[in-house]
Amino acid sequence: MKKASIFSLIMVREAGQYLVTLEESDGMRLLPIWIGPAEGMSIAAALEKQSFPRPLTHDLFISIMKEMEVKIEKVIITDLKNDTFYANIILRKNAKSYTIDSRPSDSIAIAVRAQAPIFIEEEVLAK
Repeated sequence: MKKASIFSLIMVREAGQYLVTLEESDGMRLLPIWIGPAEGMSIAAALEKQSFPRPLTHDLFISIMKEMEVKIEKVIITDLKNDTFYANIILRKNAKSYTIDSRPSDSIAIAVRAQAPIFIEEEVLAK
């Protein structure tokens, strides 16, 4: 696994989507992932530290995890199959670890809010 960070997030109006690009922390490879407008706006809001009068969906998830004393340990972009990316959110409560299947866009939005690291499986970068 390679640690990564958000290199860029751009809205592509013509496509009605966002393009988030992850960069491996100790290298030069980039991983572009197309995501929906709601998730793109959510990531942008978190990166810009915007707050809203009511919680957005990803904020709600973070609040639930905090209330239940669950730590968001990391997110991992795990696979690329048939032009679809897959991801996991790794949670920890006490000594028990939980792996939750997730879309990369949701995983990234949650990682930004929780200040959790983002990782990419080497096989995904190789593809």
